[in-house]
Amino acid sequence: MDLVSSNLRHAGLNFVTASMAQMIRGGTIITTLLFSMILMKKRAERFEKVGCIFAVMGLILIGFSAMISQQDRSPAAVNEVDIFRFSTKSQAIFFL
Repeated sequence: MDLVSSNLRHAGLNFVTASMAQMIRGGTIITTLLFSMILMKKRAERFEKVGCIFAVMGLILIGFSAMISQQDRSPAAVNEVDIFRFSTKSQAIFFL
């Protein structure tokens, strides 16, 4: 699973900036918490929820900046962000 997520991340680096790629990797925090709550029936602590809220706010800001800078490029580049989202989710399973 780690091999798949690493390959997808490296493929997506060709299409997005490095700073955006690093911030999207922060989504691992969110997906790991969600998967541990769903699959392992673990209850999240308050500080974990607050950390995920901050991570979501950062991802929203990065998404808006990608949409703003997207106006200068072709519309197909938005799909490459989906590559990073999938790699983040597959990497979160590895951390369980």
